[in-house]
Amino acid sequence: MYALSEGPYRGWTSPLIVSLGLAGIVLLAGLVWTEKRTPQPIVRLRLLADRLFASTTAVMFTGMMAFLGSLYLMALFLQDGLGLSALNAGLSTFLEALGVMLGAQIAAGSTPGSGRAGC
Repeated sequence: MYALSEGPYRGWTSPLIVSLGLAGIVLLAGLVWTEKRTPQPIVRLRLLADRLFASTTAVMFTGMMAFLGSLYLMALFLQDGLGLSALNAGLSTFLEALGVMLGAQIAAGSTPGSGRAGC
C-alpha cells in the first residue's frame, strides 16, 4: 500500500518504491501459500473455487468500492467544489457514516440464524 500511495510522488522507478512493491507482492503470495496449507485458515481461499461464491464476492466487492468511493468523492467535492472547510465537509458526511453503521446493525439483526427477530 505504501508503494502505491507514494509511487506518484517519489517516482515509480525509485528503488524504494520498486523494492517495497516487490516485497508487498512476495508477502501477499506468502499469505496465500500459508492460508492454503493451514488446517484452520483465517481466510478460506478454497471458497473462491465455488463459481457462485466467487461471482457474488466480486459483485459485492465492486459495489462496495463504488459506494465507499462515492462517500470519499463527496467529501472532496464539498471541499474543492463548494469551498467548504475540512471540518464542515467532515460534519456533512458524518451523518452518512452514521447511516451506514445503523443500516448495518439493522441488516445484521434480520439475517437468518441471528437469534433476533428482523425488522
